[in-house]
Parts: sequence; C-alpha cells; structure tokens
Amino acid sequence: MRPAAGGWRITLLSLLLLSPWPGFAVAQTVESDSASEARREPAPAERATEKESPDAREARKKSADAAAERADLSTRERERDSTPARAEEAKPQPGVAPERQREAEPTPESGREPESEPEPSREPESKPATEANPEPQSQREPKPEAEPESSAELPESSAADSAAAETPQEPEQKPEQEPEPARPPMRRGGSLLGRAAPPPPPAPPARQTQAAEQAPEPKAQNYEAGEMLLVSADMAAAQAAARQLQAYQLRVKSRQRLANLGLVVSVFRLPAGSSAPELVARLRTELSDLQLDTNQRYRALNARRRYAHRLIAWPEPLGSCDRDFRIGMLDTAVADRHPALANTALERRNFARGEAAPAVHGTAVASLLIGEPGSPAPGLLPGSRLFAAEVFRQRGDIADTTADTLLDALDWLAGRDVQVVNLSLGGERNRVFELALERLLERDIQLVAAAGNGGPDAPPVFPAAQPGVIAVTAVDALERLYPDANRGDYIDLAAPGVDIWAADGEARGRYHTGTSFAAPFVTAALLLAQQRDVDLTRAVKDLGADGRDDRFGWGLVQVAAGCR
Repeated sequence: MRPAAGGWRITLLSLLLLSPWPGFAVAQTVESDSASEARREPAPAERATEKESPDAREARKKSADAAAERADLSTRERERDSTPARAEEAKPQPGVAPERQREAEPTPESGREPESEPEPSREPESKPATEANPEPQSQREPKPEAEPESSAELPESSAADSAAAETPQEPEQKPEQEPEPARPPMRRGGSLLGRAAPPPPPAPPARQTQAAEQAPEPKAQNYEAGEMLLVSADMAAAQAAARQLQAYQLRVKSRQRLANLGLVVSVFRLPAGSSAPELVARLRTELSDLQLDTNQRYRALNARRRYAHRLIAWPEPLGSCDRDFRIGMLDTAVADRHPALANTALERRNFARGEAAPAVHGTAVASLLIGEPGSPAPGLLPGSRLFAAEVFRQRGDIADTTADTLLDALDWLAGRDVQVVNLSLGGERNRVFELALERLLERDIQLVAAAGNGGPDAPPVFPAAQPGVIAVTAVDALERLYPDANRGDYIDLAAPGVDIWAADGEARGRYHTGTSFAAPFVTAALLLAQQRDVDLTRAVKDLGADGRDDRFGWGLVQVAAGCR
C-alpha cells in the first residue's frame, strides 16, 4: 500500500493474536518520508513470509528499473525525431476534420494516453541539453527539400513523398477562418449579403384600367369611358339582356326603373381597355334587338341687354304674363335664394353624381323663365311652376353630365306632369337618351333644346337634332346670327341669345350669351302658342333666305298675341 506523497506511512504487520503458531510478534514501522521506502530493509516478519531470497528480489528489481530507463530513453528519442512532423501535423489541414488528424498520429508504444504527446512548451524540458542544437537543423532540413530544384534530384518515390508533404503545407499561411468564403453564402429570405446588388426592376406596365378610366381624355371623347347604357321595357327584359351581355364580359354597374317613362335603364361596366363606341357598334350588329349606346356627355351651351323681350314682341310690361304653366328643365344647380327666384314656385332636385357644377348657368335660365317681377332679373312667366332637375357635375374645368343621369332626371320630370322641358345642353347622339325623349314626346311633353355653339362647321348637336325636338339658335339685338351658333337643317327657330341679361349665381345679374339662353324664350313662347292653339313655326319673322334655312330655321320667334 503506497502512502500519499509527503505523508506518513504506517505499516502494521502483525500476526493474528489468535494464530496457532506461537512466537509471532507485531512489527510496526513508521516512516516519515515515502522516498525511504526503496532503501528500507524488509522486516523480519516480511522476510519470513517472502518465498524468494532477498538477493534474488533485489536483482529482479534492478533489472526492471534498467529496462524501464531504456524504454523511457527510446521513447524520448522517437519523440524528438518526430517533433517536426508532429508540429506540422498538429496544424489544421484544410478539408480534414480534427478527429481524423488525431487518428493519423502515431501512438507511442508505451501505451500512453494523448496527454503525454509532447507540447511545444515542454519540449526543452524533455530534451537533453546536448540535443538542443541538432533539432533546429532537423526542422530546417525539410524546407530545402520542398523546393523544385531539390525535388528533381530525389528518386520518384521520394519526390512523391515530398510533394505529398507539400500539399498540406500550402494553407499554413492562411488563417483558420479563410476556408469560410469558399462555401456558398447562406441566403435567407432573399438576403443580398455576399452578392452584387441586383439591377433595378423594370417599371411595371401601365394598367389598362387606368388608361381607360383615369388617363387624360382626348377632347373628342364626349362619353363616359368604360361604360355603356341599355334601356329595356321592364326588369325581366333588362335581366335577360344582362345575361346575354355577360358573354362580352359586361357587368352591371347600376340599374334603375324609370316608372314614369316606362323604362329600365342599366349602366354596364366595360372590360379594361375596351372602346365604348367600337363595342356598341359590334353589339348593335350582333344583338340588334337591344337598345344600347354609350353613356354620352352633354354640356351647357352658354356663352349677354334687355332687348330680347322687344325682339320677340313679348307682352309688356315684362312680368305681366302670370300663367300657371308647369315647366321642366335640365341644367346646373339653381340658386333658389337669389332675389329673382326666392319667392317663386321653384322645385329643385339634384341628380348630379359627384361635385355639383356652380349654380350660374341654371340660375340664369331659371330667372329667364320665372324670374320675379321687379327683381334684378325678371322672367317671362313669373307665375309658372318650375321643376329644376340639377344634372351637371364639375370635373376640373369642365361642367358636364351623363346620359344615365339625364334619364333619371327625365323620369322625375315626367312624374311631375310638366308641359315642356327646356334642354339648354347638347352633345352627340345617344340612342338610349333618344329613346327616353321619345317616351316624353309620346306623352305630349314638348321638348325645346339649344342648337349648339360649335360654329358653322360643327356637326349636329343632340338632343336638338333629334326629330320632334325644337332646336333653337341665337341672334343678337340686330337680328344677326350668333357667330358661334351651329348650322344645319335641324335648326327650327331663332331667338335672342347674345348679351342676354339674367340672374347670376349670387345676388344680381349679368349678361349671358349662347344658344342656351335663346331656348327659354322659345319655351315660354311655345306655352303661350299652345294655349291659343297656334303653330309657333308659322308665327315667325323670316330671317335669311326665304323659308326655312340651315341658319335661322323658320325664322325669329314672335308672340302672336298678348298674355291673357
């Protein structure tokens, strides 16, 4: 039993007190140093129990110590010779895992564990002083062998061995982290780390829907882009037509029953990028039984003295013709608090979709019809009832309306049993709008429309050019044709329309010019003529060429008799 280093060791050898052999004694040996154990002589009791002689045991011990010294010296020499190679192998080699490098290291014959491998800091302690100089030479000798000149002098096997030894030495100059960039960079969530910045993506193409609905429209486009109108006799026919139009990718945007007109109007949304006129033309050929058209736009035809009443021989004094007529009008908003209209029988209803146009044009037309006598703008028929359908919206600098809005307003007017409708507006022909107007004419509701302010070469303006509608052009105080008035065989009558005094949108009045302001004079004259059963086209002052012409129509309207 070996004691701990530097401790006391107490060796108690005794014979059993109950031993049958007498004469045995208890021997106790106490030593103060464990190093004295080798020099200690065996106790008498121990020698008595040993089977071999002391000399033989001592000889065997010396022989074992000598063998151990030789094995230790041999191990040190092998470690010294393999120190350069171990130093090279101890370095990390690219592509070889540390576990495999340790497996390739030679294991000492003595069976020592890896801890006993020589460390650089402990090598000087384990090497004799006389061997310190040869070791640096052995470390420098492999370097000349790696040069190309010396490798040519070696045998093929030696050159191959040296080349194999050179291969792992190449990465020695690189840090341990340098093999990292050789791996492909990790890309998580589209990261740009480790890659060049991608080129900017191409600009997305402009949406066709935006081009069709939001792009600036050409001046010649006088209809609602991306829309089409359909009128049907009843709801069942409207639904059946909608099913037919689904094959053309048309979807219903809105549908309304116009009970007074006996119609159902449907607004369809066109596919993106479709041309409304082209699609309408195609549908008229393929589905000829349907009454459809574009959603046409119409504008107020306005363009200023109190000569107008005298020019048409209106009864004096102005405002004395107090008759209870029922008049309808499609126009802008009307300022019903204006002094000329505040105490009149005015009924308004707004049909404009979006921001309403300013109440200037409509207020002027309303004051010409029913303006209060003694006001800044007295009217022709102050005692009549006026139903003002406000249909114009404001889009930037443009005030306009649409066909579906007009149909809605006409249906309302038909329900008010109006006798005449004043249409101081104009645009292109629209079959849906035309059909609605035909329904009013069938009910003996007279229609008076402005002929247009497009000039001599302008095409016909609708609804003035529609058969059954009375188209009115404008003249000045000298009975000269308004220079910007339209021409054409659809012109029926002429009336004052240049520098006409009427209410403005605020509190007083101003001069207005245009065929829009000529139409109210014919509207009022028509009601008086109907009351007396007079053909208004025969009670005229012929202007221009004899008979009807494309500038003045039948001529300047005249009131045949006073108001009674």
